[in-house]
Amino acid sequence: MTVGLAVFRGWFVQWDLVCDREYLKDLSQTILVAGVIFGAMVFTSLSDHLGRKPVFLFTQWALAVVGVANAFVPNYHAFLALRFCTGALQQVYKECAETTTPQTRGHNSVC
Repeated sequence: MTVGLAVFRGWFVQWDLVCDREYLKDLSQTILVAGVIFGAMVFTSLSDHLGRKPVFLFTQWALAVVGVANAFVPNYHAFLALRFCTGALQQVYKECAETTTPQTRGHNSVC
C-alpha cells in the first residue's frame, strides 16, 4: 500500500503539478473534452464515408494502444497529447452506443 502511494506522489512531484502549477491537473480534463469535440467532428464524417464498422474497429484498437501508452508516458506534454487522443477516440464508442436501442446494445459486438 505504501509503494502505491509513493508512486502516486512521485507522479505529481515528477511533473511538478503541485503548488503554483496545480491548475495543470484541471488542464488535462479540458484537453480530454477538446479531444471529444474534435473526435465528434472528425470521426462522424469518417464513419459516413468509410462505414461505421471499420472506423469503430480502428478507434477501439487505437484506444487500447493509447491507453497503454498513457500509463508509461514520460512527461506532462506527452500525457496531454495522449489525453486529447483518448477523448477523440472514445467519442466513436459513445456515438455507436447511442445509435443502437437499449435492448440490443449488449448484443452488438460492433455497431
